[in-house]
Amino acid sequence: MGKDHINDLLAQNDAMGIRIYLGENVLDDGNVHIMPVLVAANSNTDDIIGIVIDDTWPCPPLCDPHSPLI
Repeated sequence: MGKDHINDLLAQNDAMGIRIYLGENVLDDGNVHIMPVLVAANSNTDDIIGIVIDDTWPCPPLCDPHSPLI
């Protein structure tokens, strides 16, 4: 995800950070990919649900093939 998405989360009223949940995305072929879901959190550590980022690319297969993290 691009920095504009992160900036949009943090630009929300009282946003102090970002919380990452793990969600499941069932693809057309039936495979399930674990995907990050990002929301902003406020100063009370409550989720701000105004913007939810859940449209990320699955890795694998859309990864950096040279990354030591995969």
